[in-house]
Amino acid sequence: RKTMDRMSDGECQRVMIARALAQDTPVILLDEPTTFLDLPNRYELATLLGRLAHDEGKCILFSTHDLDVALSLCDGITLIDTPYLHHLPCDEMVRSGLIERLFAGENACFDAATRTVRLR
Repeated sequence: RKTMDRMSDGECQRVMIARALAQDTPVILLDEPTTFLDLPNRYELATLLGRLAHDEGKCILFSTHDLDVALSLCDGITLIDTPYLHHLPCDEMVRSGLIERLFAGENACFDAATRTVRLR
């Protein structure tokens, strides 16, 4: 057994997510659940959350900066574009141009065709 002060950041994140899921509530609210997780664990978590939402009917709300995970997992996306808040189904969000606008003037750009962010 490890105490949390001896765990890696990723292990601590997995423990916190497990604690949230163990409560078995109809609504799950997560703040940046993929933070500190390595790539395999990010996709494992995304698969688990998708299964909980679609197979068990759970409502899962989470904040994230992982656009690829959000676009592949979520039914809808809420994008903060201060002072505006936009909420659309994923496909509509991709087609809307809002994500591209978010990257305007940055060192990266969003490619709607591939749903990926790439460096300029």
